[in-house]
Amino acid sequence: MAERIDHEIARQILRGEIEVGARLPGVRVLAERFGVNPSTIQRVIARLEAKRLVTARPGSGVRVNDPRRVGDLSLIPEWIAALEDRPTEAARLAGELLFTRRMLATAQIVRHRHALLGHTSALEQAAGQIDSSDPAAARTRELDMWRSLSQDAGIGTIGVLNTLERALEELPLLAEAMWAKPRQNANRLRALLEAVDGPEQGCAERVEAVLAMTWWRGSKSCLSPRPPAGRCRRVCRSG
Repeated sequence: MAERIDHEIARQILRGEIEVGARLPGVRVLAERFGVNPSTIQRVIARLEAKRLVTARPGSGVRVNDPRRVGDLSLIPEWIAALEDRPTEAARLAGELLFTRRMLATAQIVRHRHALLGHTSALEQAAGQIDSSDPAAARTRELDMWRSLSQDAGIGTIGVLNTLERALEELPLLAEAMWAKPRQNANRLRALLEAVDGPEQGCAERVEAVLAMTWWRGSKSCLSPRPPAGRCRRVCRSG
């Protein structure tokens, strides 16, 4: 129950239906409105605080924060889902996520260019396995391959990339778009090997161009209109 209420309130905050700086109704009021006990609402508030969507201060109540200022990458999947009936806004957020992922991956690949070239046969084998896989298996194999190759990149880099991958995996629409045609992903991997194997000058530009071809599909997929979600209770009512 706490998860459902948290989702409803977070959705209204992320959609701008509850203004930044607004004070949420008291615990007992929210408990009555959602038909739960006060302890459930306290857990909801704790969940919202963990997302940094609200700040609770004794004597001041619970204030709504600006997700654009305090939100991090872990919030993006929920934010995109909240904008399911606003495809242009959802696509912008997805584009920001994919751009960050692409820049990190490009920097990592260029930095470890020679190490990657030493794994050419393994990468070619992975491309063949991805080519013959269904979309779900292709996604798993490709992500496992990159994590394996990233082990010498440093804990910080791996942590950020894993956070991004988890966010993408929680967005079925993006995942479906990015791995809908495994053969294209396999061909992208082969093209990536060619880009890395070319002259050192311009390597970053070539790698980014290859990566952008598949990840652009993911951002574009969010432009597909979807029916709005069911109506939920308004937390902050007028009057």
